[in-house]
Amino acid sequence: MGKADADGDQHISQQEMEALLDYAVGIKYQIKA
Repeated sequence: MGKADADGDQHISQQEMEALLDYAVGIKYQIKA
């Protein structure tokens, strides 16, 4: 995430995007469970 922050968050790698999605989905499931 450090490099993306340095670039002003304009370029986010697909890996970072998937990690954010996994994190959000994980929270959603935790709240449901």
